[in-house]
Amino acid sequence: LRQAMAASYGRPVVPSFHLDKARYMLSFGAEFLETWISNVEFAGDFAAMHSFGHTPAPARFVCAGPRLSLTAANADTWWAARPGTEAMIAAALAEEVGRRLGRAPGRTGAAAALTLAAAAAASEVPLSELEQAAAALAAIRPSLVLGTGYGGDTRTAVACWEAANRLNDLVGNTGVTVAPH
Repeated sequence: LRQAMAASYGRPVVPSFHLDKARYMLSFGAEFLETWISNVEFAGDFAAMHSFGHTPAPARFVCAGPRLSLTAANADTWWAARPGTEAMIAAALAEEVGRRLGRAPGRTGAAAALTLAAAAAASEVPLSELEQAAAALAAIRPSLVLGTGYGGDTRTAVACWEAANRLNDLVGNTGVTVAPH
């Protein structure tokens, strides 16, 4: 996380996350209800954003990852992604959301070929689910995208967090639901 924050924002920090402000949240395995960063704080924030008792219009929560963790079990939708494909899904979503918002980064080569269809095929997450997530991220404000947690500390974790940071920047979450101090 610190390495990705340094690459994205120039400082190796652990940012503040404000789950309670999000109207749509997508996590690529961050176990915020278990052991990740500040699970007690996040449990309260999650209840504030997601439960009928705390809000009249609960936010939607999607979790992607190979493991059905406690956090994933509390998601509205869990994508049982193949291990190690979280970064690919996040990067493909960043490309698609950028395109939908008219802010496509204009990548070339392999990065340009990274489409939702390619991510769906590699991850075994249905293309329709990825398309729904891209539409939600492009339309719902504020939202929040989280990268991997401790369970997803793989060789692709930094790339996943960098893609999550791009998504948060693209849709205006930086400074609202995520504060990279």
